[in-house]
Amino acid sequence: MDAETSRQAETLRALERALVRTEHDKVLALSSQLLEGPVTQPSSSDRSEEAALLRARLFQVRGTARANLGQTEAAVADLEQVPEVFRDESLRFLLAYLYYQIRNLSAAKQHIPQETAEGAEFPSTSRRSWDLLRAQVAYVEGKLDQAANTWLRLLSSSVDHAETGALWTNWFAAQSSKSAPVDLSGDASQGLGVLRDAQLYEGLFNVALWCSLRGDADTATDLLEDARRVAVSELGTEQHVDVARIDVQRGCLLQHQGQELAAQAVYAQLATWQAPRAIVPVDGTTDWVRAFNLSVIEGCLDALLDSEPSTWTVTDAQRQILYWDRALVAIQRKQPRIALDAAEAAFMHRNDAAMLKACALDSLGRHEDAEQLLLAHHLVMPAAQLRYQRGDLTGALALLEQLPILDSPTNSGTVLGRNQPANVLFRVSVYRRQGQLQRALEALQEIDHRKLSTRRLYVEILLENKQYNDALDYLAKDAISDCVLESYRLIALSYIDPLAAEQVLPKHIEERIAREASIRSHQGGWRAPTSESTFGTLRSNQQGPYDTEPAAARAASARPSDAGNAETVASRRRRGHRKSRNPLPQSFRADAPPPDPSRWLPRHQRPGSRRKARRQAGAPGSATTDRATQGKIETATELDAQIRAASAAAKVLPMKGAATKLAGKRRVRPSRAGRS
Repeated sequence: MDAETSRQAETLRALERALVRTEHDKVLALSSQLLEGPVTQPSSSDRSEEAALLRARLFQVRGTARANLGQTEAAVADLEQVPEVFRDESLRFLLAYLYYQIRNLSAAKQHIPQETAEGAEFPSTSRRSWDLLRAQVAYVEGKLDQAANTWLRLLSSSVDHAETGALWTNWFAAQSSKSAPVDLSGDASQGLGVLRDAQLYEGLFNVALWCSLRGDADTATDLLEDARRVAVSELGTEQHVDVARIDVQRGCLLQHQGQELAAQAVYAQLATWQAPRAIVPVDGTTDWVRAFNLSVIEGCLDALLDSEPSTWTVTDAQRQILYWDRALVAIQRKQPRIALDAAEAAFMHRNDAAMLKACALDSLGRHEDAEQLLLAHHLVMPAAQLRYQRGDLTGALALLEQLPILDSPTNSGTVLGRNQPANVLFRVSVYRRQGQLQRALEALQEIDHRKLSTRRLYVEILLENKQYNDALDYLAKDAISDCVLESYRLIALSYIDPLAAEQVLPKHIEERIAREASIRSHQGGWRAPTSESTFGTLRSNQQGPYDTEPAAARAASARPSDAGNAETVASRRRRGHRKSRNPLPQSFRADAPPPDPSRWLPRHQRPGSRRKARRQAGAPGSATTDRATQGKIETATELDAQIRAASAAAKVLPMKGAATKLAGKRRVRPSRAGRS
């Protein structure tokens, strides 16, 4: 057990390092290795408590890593494994927030504490976080007044500029959702000023909705123009879902103002890039349409079900969108009759209509009719999913296994095959749920790995089936460039040879750190352009260590003499710049002179070296002496006389280089006039 204890200690140290470096994938692999590995039996009650605490912290660490990696449901399952006695406030908050993300509001409210006064269970900082989460849950539940009051109360104590803008955005969303009277004075005026200063297009859009719902079309139009300008500037493109949402609302307002041509131009621009069909405008004459805009769709959905389609004053295209949304909301609210009617009235693709009708029939308990409808449209996968949702795993597999194996499988809905990637992955999930891991591995081999890489999933199932040798053999086929696969290899090796795993783990960590450092150092590295025409473009797009100066400054400081010759090198040295012996040329012109070969010589042997010139000219006061004259020092009087003679000769004789005269009592540089 000493070797096992040592292995666990080393794994814990590696886990701590991964936590410090926020390497979520490595944290997930190491915590899974510790949780799924052999457990040492504690020798006393104290040891038992320590083991329980360690196991709880490992579940918390793994759940947090999965939450950061987007595995929300798996993260909730891990965090629920932590006993109540070991749950601190941060864990309870994370668990409540994850439940809110997956829209399990009842579970989220169970973990959210009741509103407390000052100095109660939690400090003010954490109480503010709980209030924000509580307001979000209330907003999704449709309790708009409660959410708006909470946000307004938090605004009174907000000091962060970004948080203030977000709170005002949410507050205006709640006001527009409940169709409150428009009063752009007082609190609303202050909030609008904050949103304009912060340039938050989401907030400006919510204020525009609020105004359009109450008939103030002019103010709404101005706000939408401002929101669109800010959105395009921030997102960098007009073909974005947020910009499309603003344009749809602009088109709707233009229609109600009688500007049909302008509205059609807006809609035509949206049709050029096929804007999402889920975007629904907010109609100023029918308040219920506000529930289907993407900004307030979580606020209230009852209005769509309560209204009659005959009262809709919208265009034909908007009517089809509303039929689609009405069917979806009816299925979500367990009202299949309304969903069936909406699917019948809507003009949509036959497969979409069949899926909506099948969901409604399945909700009514007519499972056979729903399956027959889907199979009649060759929708085998949705039919299998209906069986899977009812718990009929064998029936779901039977539907998928009846399909033929295609030579070139795709995910197209018109070409059906058992080896389609989507079908195979669905079968694998069913096999894993049944515990048939070997069949899951066989199913994964049907996928063309050139179309879809399943290496991670394959190795994960091998480890789950305790086939550690097979996992190592599979990973040894080629070089591993995936950090997750490297972690899986270490997990498999730890079960086969723990001592070898202990020796490999530090090296693996060092290689990972070195690889990440290399990637960071090469991001945006310097590249020589291929021609003069691409020089400015390439250099301006790079952000490497050679591009710290802006492009405009580089262009202004560029000179024709920057060719890297001897004179340039000497002038730079005289200016005090300590350049490398072989500086990179700064000009890539084809007619630029080649670099001077003498730059490869030592500095004191270059033609521009003052020491070499003084030796050749025999100038007095040279900084170096040869072996014959070493130790000989001339007196100051002799030096002054020689300097005066050299200065006088410099005035009448032709010079190859200008003499450098320095003021004061400092020695002056003798003239080069005496050089032959």
